[in-house]
Amino acid sequence: MWLALCPQRMQRRWRTHIAVIQLMMTGLTKFSLSELETATNGFSDQNLIGRGSFVSVYKGVLKDGLVVAIKRSRSSIIFSRDHLYDELNLVSKLQHKNIVKLLGYGYPVIQMVAWAADEKDQAEGRLYFSVEEYMPNGNLEENLEGFGLDWFNRFRIIQGIAHGLNYLHVQHIVHSDLKPSNILLDSHINPKISDFGIARMLDHGDMTTRDVNGLAGTMGYMPPEYIMEGILSTKYDVYSFGVILLEIISSLCSFEPTRRQASVEWAWEVRRVGSIKDIDFLPLCDTSEHEQMKRCMEVGLLCTQLNPADRPSMADVLEMLNGKKEVPAPRKPRYTRRRALQGVRNFALSVPKDVKL
Repeated sequence: MWLALCPQRMQRRWRTHIAVIQLMMTGLTKFSLSELETATNGFSDQNLIGRGSFVSVYKGVLKDGLVVAIKRSRSSIIFSRDHLYDELNLVSKLQHKNIVKLLGYGYPVIQMVAWAADEKDQAEGRLYFSVEEYMPNGNLEENLEGFGLDWFNRFRIIQGIAHGLNYLHVQHIVHSDLKPSNILLDSHINPKISDFGIARMLDHGDMTTRDVNGLAGTMGYMPPEYIMEGILSTKYDVYSFGVILLEIISSLCSFEPTRRQASVEWAWEVRRVGSIKDIDFLPLCDTSEHEQMKRCMEVGLLCTQLNPADRPSMADVLEMLNGKKEVPAPRKPRYTRRRALQGVRNFALSVPKDVKL
């Protein structure tokens, strides 16, 4: 058992593991702890731009003047270092204009972590660092509400997310946690998908798998088949994309924007009325933009169909968004949050504070 491992053996395993990472991370810049401390003013709170359970993100300025985002991930024998390695290794290979670019990494030994009731039992712990391009306009979630983004930019964001997802799916990668807070915006409002902490690569011969150890993701963006049966495929991301697409439209067309699953219900009600022009409130848009919104809404409803086989691929989504392919009529949503959660036992989810289960 891992409880019987001695500190010396753990250190040897750490060194072996780090050697493997160094071999796989060739082509990226390796930063020392002192370089990262200088870039972030000692990881000061003033430089902190994001925080999660095991991750903190800081704005930093490298010695050559380049502004970057520095992610500090805590790892110990409790929180798998293999998980952090897998994320670094996966992201380092991704090259696309709508995927956040990994610039470098670092993993100095800086602390000892107690992992048993007796504080005398300690394991060597590490803080892993990844250095990414900095996104000055924050994330999509921060920009959805209000009218800071007109329809022209919102449609560009929708298209950019679709291009990024299609690229991932061609690589047989499922992001598994696509949501507005994981979509960053650069200085030109171009969207870039980030946070590959729970991304999975599917076997090339098997485009569907099952999570047998528990579910991972964010409530409201996970498809029903994953919640109820643990079925994982690229259609997971297609569902998440559909929810985000409908949120983008809802937040522009309503005084009270709907979020997550509620955006699907809102969109279907708008569709039932007969035209997006009949919404009580809608910013000034010309006829072509109204038609574009309507097409996007149809695509969003199609992406959030109950049966994953009824959802399009991201390649098809791109053609539908651009008007190059006809959008099939979506079926009425036939599931509710209560039904989707029925019978679920083993969750490892991120549940937003405003979601009541």
